[in-house]
Amino acid sequence: MIWNERLERSMVIFDKMDNLHLYLPEKIRRPILSSLINIDEKSPDETIYIDGKGIYLRIMSYPTSLRECPIEAHDKYVDIQSVLLGAEGIEIYNRQQLDIKKAYDDHNDVVFFHETDKQPVHYVNVYPGYFVLLFPHEAHRPQIAVNDTPLKIKKYVIKIRREYFDK
Repeated sequence: MIWNERLERSMVIFDKMDNLHLYLPEKIRRPILSSLINIDEKSPDETIYIDGKGIYLRIMSYPTSLRECPIEAHDKYVDIQSVLLGAEGIEIYNRQQLDIKKAYDDHNDVVFFHETDKQPVHYVNVYPGYFVLLFPHEAHRPQIAVNDTPLKIKKYVIKIRREYFDK
């Protein structure tokens, strides 16, 4: 699927990790899947570069909360987010319907949005063995406590330059 076709839809991809290969362009499928083989809940928090800054994986740990994390989006990278330990809720918004709170930071590839009364387009609970794939038009609020029960989670985010999804 080419990038411009994807931008015109608001279809969140949420699936089992066993199916991740179905959503990855063939040219990057093997290096990404190979990098996940040795990742588990005991892995240290770190950044692993798969293809320089074109594709990298960040492992992180933090406590979830009751919607305290700001809504964010990225311009340069597509996110694949999955949980290794615990569970995390993620709200997903159409970024064109949000008001910018903090201008786009090119160095960190992030823009933050004001709180909104608008309902998210989608909400997913991510558990181990599942992932959500987020394109730049999909603003998101991660770190939400599932069932309003904050807990410490360990997760990873695979950051993929959006150009990899172009033909």
